[in-house]
Amino acid sequence: MTFRTSRQKQVARALGVAFLAIGGGVAVTTTAWAQQSAIVVGGVLNVFGVTSFPGSPSWTLVGDGISVFGGGGEAGNTGGQDCTPCRPGRSIAMSGTFEGQSLGSGSAIVNGVRYGQVFFAGVLNFHANAAVMPDFDGNSWRNVTVPFTLGTGDSFLLGYADVARTQLLFTIQPLIGRGTVTLQVRQTLSPDPLLSFYDWSSTTYTFGPGVNLLEKPGFEEYTPPALGVPGWVSDPNRQTPAKSESNQPHSGSNNGACFTPESLDCGIYQEVTAPSTGTYLLTFYATADRDGGLVGAHVNGVQAVSIPVEARGFRNYGGAYTMTFPATAGDIIRVWMFSPAIPGYVVVDDVSLIGPQ
Repeated sequence: MTFRTSRQKQVARALGVAFLAIGGGVAVTTTAWAQQSAIVVGGVLNVFGVTSFPGSPSWTLVGDGISVFGGGGEAGNTGGQDCTPCRPGRSIAMSGTFEGQSLGSGSAIVNGVRYGQVFFAGVLNFHANAAVMPDFDGNSWRNVTVPFTLGTGDSFLLGYADVARTQLLFTIQPLIGRGTVTLQVRQTLSPDPLLSFYDWSSTTYTFGPGVNLLEKPGFEEYTPPALGVPGWVSDPNRQTPAKSESNQPHSGSNNGACFTPESLDCGIYQEVTAPSTGTYLLTFYATADRDGGLVGAHVNGVQAVSIPVEARGFRNYGGAYTMTFPATAGDIIRVWMFSPAIPGYVVVDDVSLIGPQ
């Protein structure tokens, strides 16, 4: 479509922005890029509760000439936090606004230019339906999901070279996207219904839709403990087999698991052929009862990305683990989970691999 190509143009602004590479003593001068708009097709924005108050957001935006990572800013205004506490039947606002220094700092690739250190400004407005809290289901945790849209002309992103935000690197305006927002709450149950309540834990805005390249991403098609192609495979190079199970699903009825009461490692993976060249977005939901677990991906047998799985505990998935990496059409991408040779478990669910859009 012509509007996508025409908006990606370099604007020769005489900013005179200079970077000093401290280690090598090399100064590099850049110019600012402008982009009229960008459609976000992948990424997430996570906000976790800190003693029932929102922490700073961590976020990723992928698509339409951009790949941006940020975090560490101020708290912003996230949806879902009104459920502190709340009960079934209550309507909870799920829209969120993150602007100015709440966007923090990070890195970016914009129109093929890589920026290793960026200080962000702008506005990300997530317009979402309210969530009506369901009845208690007897579990310790509960997820509630509703759709959102980003933008409608009021979301944009600015990248600066300095913390004072005076040396502009790029502008992306407007940002457009859609997806789902997931509210995760703790359930505190009591024989007295008046003493039972939900309490906000985290809010995750997940961009989509995109075509998930993985088969059986939520393990729902398996009869536990089975695995198998097309789909997930227990890693034969590990000491104990992986399995599907119905013990700790993030959504639906099943999840993937590595569990051992002994000092044996374990792994699970799925391989796909990259359909096109570009940036791939990998998302896992995962939790564990001890450190050492990993989720990630290899490309043609070489590790491309990985993230440690936090020991969040039983069914406490929290926000998604999100990674991006490059691949070329025809490459073999292996998406995997690893559990260390320590008694305990790592579980995964709702895994997605989204290709270039």
